[in-house]
Amino acid sequence: MAEFSQYLGEGFKLRNRTFIVRHGLAESNVKQVLVTKPEQGTTLWGLVEEGRKQAKAAGEKLKELIGSVSSEDIVIVSSDFTRTRETAEIIHSTLQPKVPLRLNEGLRERDMGDMDLLHVSESMTPNLFDLWKNDEEDVMTAEHNAESVATIAARMSAVVKSVNQEFAGKVVILVSHQDPLHILHALFVGLPLAQHKKQEPPIGNCDIRELITQ
Repeated sequence: MAEFSQYLGEGFKLRNRTFIVRHGLAESNVKQVLVTKPEQGTTLWGLVEEGRKQAKAAGEKLKELIGSVSSEDIVIVSSDFTRTRETAEIIHSTLQPKVPLRLNEGLRERDMGDMDLLHVSESMTPNLFDLWKNDEEDVMTAEHNAESVATIAARMSAVVKSVNQEFAGKVVILVSHQDPLHILHALFVGLPLAQHKKQEPPIGNCDIRELITQ
């Protein structure tokens, strides 16, 4: 758990109940385009109808998981990308918390650098494979001007620490993207960051995980 202490602090304990949720199926998923920068990510590429249904189902599932918690004690924080924001808005309308939806840039998608806006087929050879291989060898750097695993771990951890302090005793729902959530979840389950993509099952569209500290 050395990496956990490195990014979250020695002896860090969650003071709230924290869930992480990946966005629903989006236009970028269907069209297999890597939309990772805010210029388009925050204005275009929203959810498709199936994604909206997934978000509604996630909201209902969260309602079951949370139980009889006051609407004043539920906080939803989301990446400002369109696909995450729309997911969070649907979950918010389902749970109807008193606290308005919050957007946080620290929960954004992994910046894929030179691969941004490429079709997945265009980025697979050799770029994405280079990136994934490098992730396993050195979390401090990334190929093709992409964002490193370490940088993502730092910003995601900063969000967790911030909401942990501000919303102690509440239920916090963080809505983000697959790579950032894999990296954050790896910290909490003790998986080396270099192996973040080896989590089984991977975090799919609108999948929910609860973060737990021992």
